[in-house]
Amino acid sequence: MDSAMASTAVTTIFQFILMMTWTCLNDTPNSQKNVYFLHYIPSKAALEEIASLTSITFASGLFNVLQAASPPTIEYFKTLSTEILACWAVYIVILEKLHCRPRIYIGSGTNCRGLGEIS
Repeated sequence: MDSAMASTAVTTIFQFILMMTWTCLNDTPNSQKNVYFLHYIPSKAALEEIASLTSITFASGLFNVLQAASPPTIEYFKTLSTEILACWAVYIVILEKLHCRPRIYIGSGTNCRGLGEIS
C-alpha cells in the first residue's frame, strides 16, 4: 500500500474497496482506460456516489481477513455463506481431493443469460 493510501483512514471493507478501486482508476494512464471511466467516474466523489447507490455486500469478516498478516485458511472459506442469489457475485469454490492439498478457485459471474443460450 503506498503512502497516499496509508494516510487515508479506512475503517470498513466498503471504504477499503472504494479506496482500492479509485487508486486503480486514478493511477492508470488515460490512454489505457476505457473512455467510459473518465466520463462516468471523473473523481473519487463520483465513485463514492455511484457506490452508495448499490446494495453491495461483503462476506462477514472479510475486512479482518484482508488486514491479517497471514492468508486465511481453507477453514475460513468453509464458513462463508453458500446461499445462492440471483445477482452478480464474486464466488469461491473449494477443491478437495484425498491425499492432496486443498485448492481454491475464485471467480465472478452473473445470473445473466448469454445470447446463445437456449431458454
